[in-house]
Amino acid sequence: MYFCNRSPITYCPKIDCVFKARDSQDRLYQIEIQLTRYAHLPSRIIYNWADIYSQQLKSGKEYHELRPTYSIWLLAENLLVDDNAYIHHYKMRDEQGRTLTSHGGIWLLELKKFNAIQVETEDQRWLKFFKDGDRLNDEDLPDWMITQEMKQAMSTLSTFSEKEQQYYQY
Repeated sequence: MYFCNRSPITYCPKIDCVFKARDSQDRLYQIEIQLTRYAHLPSRIIYNWADIYSQQLKSGKEYHELRPTYSIWLLAENLLVDDNAYIHHYKMRDEQGRTLTSHGGIWLLELKKFNAIQVETEDQRWLKFFKDGDRLNDEDLPDWMITQEMKQAMSTLSTFSEKEQQYYQY
């Protein structure tokens, strides 16, 4: 299911886009593309994760039925300005680092901080795709894009681009 500003999408305006999905193990994912930074964004990030997690339980359901929930934020602007890392992973932990539950977490991916030329990890492969995907030619992909997942991602990007072009031609 795809949402952009809480409505089904085929095209994203330049505000933010939210994609929600459930995998074969019933884990929940919220992927948000955030183009701007503002003071209360950290509160919104936590609220959105908690909202998706809490919506799983309906009246009469048991807590053991809760499934892991993952919130992944692709940030065009840097949120954590005093930190040079481009990937941040948050979980519920105590002061000693002990995890309370393994029911997901929040990932912040700050695209402006990512400047790797050579792709060495799967995380870097995806970050490079998100940062440079619009400049790639799906007929002549670089070596770092030659995986089944990347080919599928490129195909999806091409489909979105075609629909956007058709929208403007209409």
